[in-house]
Amino acid sequence: MPKFITTIDRRPALQLKQVAEQLGVSTGVVLTWITNGELKAVDCAATRKSKRRFRITAAALEEFIISRSTHPPASRAQRRRRVSNPNVTEYF
Repeated sequence: MPKFITTIDRRPALQLKQVAEQLGVSTGVVLTWITNGELKAVDCAATRKSKRRFRITAAALEEFIISRSTHPPASRAQRRRRVSNPNVTEYF
């Protein structure tokens, strides 16, 4: 049975692996988001020198998902078609 740390809003905090499974990415990607500051997390390690153990609150995960989904995909520039001129002979 997994151990949960409850937040103020009484929803359980998620482990790194759980967040990765929800988002369909690897734990390394989630860890990169945390270290880059894109995803807020709390380090619950026993000491500063011990292995890092992150917990992500449900509110932080919702905020992250919303921030990632508000950016529309970059539109592709449409290619221009060459206008053929009947007075010009093309050799290529």
